[in-house]
Formats: sequence, C-alpha cells, structure tokens
Amino acid sequence: MLSLIFKPIGEFADRAICLIFAVLFAQTPLYIEQYQHVLSGALAEARINYEDIEKRASELNMSVEKFISYQFEASDMFAEKEDTLRSQVFEETGKHLQEGVMRYEQYKISFEQLSTAALWERPFIFWQNKDDKLLAALEFKPGLRFSQEGLAYVIAGLIVGLFLILSIRALGEKLFSKKNDIPVNTNNA
Repeated sequence: MLSLIFKPIGEFADRAICLIFAVLFAQTPLYIEQYQHVLSGALAEARINYEDIEKRASELNMSVEKFISYQFEASDMFAEKEDTLRSQVFEETGKHLQEGVMRYEQYKISFEQLSTAALWERPFIFWQNKDDKLLAALEFKPGLRFSQEGLAYVIAGLIVGLFLILSIRALGEKLFSKKNDIPVNTNNA
C-alpha cells in the first residue's frame, strides 16, 4: 500500500533532480560567456596601458622590457645614494609597469584560449585561467542558451542527475534491504 503512495513521489523526485541538474549545467556556457565579456573589457584596458608603455619606451628607443628594467636600475642607483624615497618611487613604478605587462599578456592568452577552445575544453580552460578579480566583477545573469553547447551541457546535467539518483537508490537498497544475514538453526537436536 505504501509503495503505491511513494512510488509516484519517487518518480517525480527522480525527474525533478534530473531537471535541476540539467538547468544548473545549462548555466555553465552562459557563465563562461559572460566571464569572457568581462575578460574582453579587461583585456582592452590592459592593451591600452601596454601600448602606452610601448609608445613611451619606443620614444626612448627602448624595448618595453628595457624601459621597465631602467626603473629598477634607477631605484638601485638612488638606494646607493641613500635616497630611499626616490628609490622606492622608481621601484614601485617598475613593479607597476611589470605587473601591467604581465596582466596584459595573461588576459591575452586567456582570451585567445577561451575563444578557440573546443566545447569540451572550455570549462577546463576557464577554471585553469580564471582571474578572481574578474570573477568578482562578473554580474551573472542566468538563462538558457539554445545552441549545441547549451544542449551538450543540458545532456551532461541529465546524465549527472541520473547518476546521482542511481547512486542514492543503490546506497538506499544496500542500507535498507531486508536481507537476513544471521543463519537460523532449524535442527532441534
């Protein structure tokens, strides 16, 4: 009698869990796409800064690397003269320029890799190259993406949801089965 009541509830729960996982997994390509938009803006800003450094270095007939290294050399020169304030100014300027160049190069690589990645590679490349500051700037808007990529994630979510349901059932059967492991002695000797 109870099985008649709980069986439809269990079947509904199975479907609901699969649907929840399908919808959650369907958010992945949207999240990556929206992150890529934030990354694109950060890359554009970093490129402007890099080109400015490159222009200033070029005006002095230097490479960007040489231009930055001169900041550190000037810092060392002022440190030898015990002019710590000027030494610190040049050192911090060199660090700032160096970090800006490194950030530009990292954003450029990340953007290119995400843009050219195959469907199954995108989430791995995303997690490998993600920038926490850019993630913090991301204002995610959930939705559904009707594309091959969106369909692939929906199917993956259904499979994960189904696997979870089957695992829970197997665990439940193992824990709550009515097996009697204690042998009963029927001989009355």
